[in-house]
Order: sequence, then C-alpha cells, then structure tokens
Amino acid sequence: MIRAALLALLLAIALGTVHLLRPDSGEVDLPANPAAPIALIDHAHHPLTPTDPIVERLRRRGVLVALANSWNPRMVRRARLLIVPPSFAPLTANQIEQITVLMKEGGVVLVAGGPSKSQLAWLADFGVRISTRPLGNGTGQPPTADFSEGWALELSGRARALVRLRRQPVVAETPVGKGRLVVIADPRLLALSNERNAQFLERVVGLVR
Repeated sequence: MIRAALLALLLAIALGTVHLLRPDSGEVDLPANPAAPIALIDHAHHPLTPTDPIVERLRRRGVLVALANSWNPRMVRRARLLIVPPSFAPLTANQIEQITVLMKEGGVVLVAGGPSKSQLAWLADFGVRISTRPLGNGTGQPPTADFSEGWALELSGRARALVRLRRQPVVAETPVGKGRLVVIADPRLLALSNERNAQFLERVVGLVR
C-alpha cells in the first residue's frame, strides 16, 4: 500500500500536479505569482497520503498546490487553503495556533480523519469531535460523496452539519473569524478518486457553490 502511494506521488510530481516544499531549506518550489491562491497539503504529519482528486481540481482553478514535507509556518501564513489529511502524529500547540490565525484571516482548513485520543483533539475547541460511533460506508445525504469509513461527529457551538450518513453528521463546518474549519469524519475519503468525491471536495473548500 505504501509502495503504491509512493508511486502515485512520484507520478503526480512528474506530471506537474504537485509542487514540493524543500524541507531542508524551507524554501518553496513554487512559481512567483502572488495573485494566485496557494493550497498547502500537510504531509509533515502523514506522508504519502494520496490526495490526487482535489489536487487536480485545485490546479484547474488556477490554485498553486504545495505538499509540505515539513511544517512551514511561512507557507501556512501564505495559504488560502490548508488540507490536513489523516494524521499519525498530533499537531503542536504552535501549529494549532498558526492554523487558527490562518482561519481568522480568511483561510479554509480542511481536516479529514477518524476517532483519535490526541491527533484531532484540538478540533473540540471549534465545536467538533469525531466520536467512536462507526457509520461505515455509504452515500452521504444530501447525495454528495461516497464514504467508506465514516464516523459520527458530535457538534456544539457554531458548528453545523454539512453532510449526514445514516442521519448522523459526518461532515461539518465551523466559522472561525473570516474563514472556516471543515471536518470530514472519514480517513479514506480524500483518497477515493471518483467523480462524485472530487466534485464534493471542490465544493466543500469553496471553489464552486
């Protein structure tokens, strides 16, 4: 599985579908184009996560896409979209603060994952908690995406459900300052490269309405 993901990532780089941050220097392998929005995909906490569907659709919209092999605060500040795939390691307090600032200034943060005791505990500060109640697979309501490992979300405060699976929230968003946090309670959805999911991801990050 890791070998397949690595091959997919190398192919994406060869085709120009992603640009890489150089972790040694912190410099960015992106063309100088301040007018273009930047989408940053956090690979520092979960390397080799395939995210090709959303990468391709972002590029079609003129978005510059960067894979962050190491956490880069400067790039987080520049990004208009931050995608945090399912994570092996928890974010630090400083990283969570940088994410919060990004949202307050108008950025969108998209987090995908399942229940965990530490990795995604910070979501509770924004009214979202991924519970341990499994929802399994199926098509969300309204029909938007195909889920393969859904988990029920527990919401509070200003958080609201965007998609339900078996009548339980499985995708939610919370407004944060000028931006927002979007949580997908399915650690596999980003990697499911069918047309329905690609369109759903495009809408949920605000590219189309």
